[in-house]
Amino acid sequence: MSGDYAAFEVASEHCETKRMCVIFFVIDRSGKMAGTRIQAVNTYLRGLIKEISEDGVSNESEDIRISVLSFADTFEWMNPLPLSAREFVWRDLAAGGRLNLGAALAELQRKMSRGEFFADKGSDALFVPIVIFLMSSGKPESSYDEELVSLWENKYFKNSLRVALPVGRHADIRAIAGITGNSEFVFKPAGNSDDLAKRLRDIKKYCLKLIALDADTPTGKALREQEFELNENDVSWDDEEVW
Repeated sequence: MSGDYAAFEVASEHCETKRMCVIFFVIDRSGKMAGTRIQAVNTYLRGLIKEISEDGVSNESEDIRISVLSFADTFEWMNPLPLSAREFVWRDLAAGGRLNLGAALAELQRKMSRGEFFADKGSDALFVPIVIFLMSSGKPESSYDEELVSLWENKYFKNSLRVALPVGRHADIRAIAGITGNSEFVFKPAGNSDDLAKRLRDIKKYCLKLIALDADTPTGKALREQEFELNENDVSWDDEEVW
């Protein structure tokens, strides 16, 4: 875990100079997300990005940009390039199809390069703070091992902060932890709409503060411990609305 945060410390120092940080949302929209799950995702992620936009307006030292990659049988970017949070407009996702995680990982690997998303940054792209937030439900329905190995060879991905939120009791925690690199970066599963809203708020606070703070200072370490204590909360499987 210390290696991830050491890399992020370097990135955070350059954020004030470059004034750009990128948050990638990688969202499962397979049939396993149908019904109240995808409805809640649309509602709460739209609101979360609006909050990030308002945070960015009040903090002139950071230009927070948003990119959304959704996936099922195939993948789709909501916009061709990361957009400033204040310019980003959420478009509702519809759930359906198989959960093809490998295709999404291969596309993320392709786009996280100087030939694509970071073309205008040159060698300085490595110092752009990157957050990758994965949300998924169920188990991948095809092999993804080769794509995952290739993604971990991507220097932009390796230097990113990666967090994930499983949705529902059947989410594949092993697959999700393989992407974050550490199970500590996987939040407890969202068991219903209220769980999802609460955990998204927690993740937003955590990511934005880590971007702004030196992760290896006493303050940064205390923040990590404080925020990730939330992972130990019980999941609300016994509520009336259960995923």
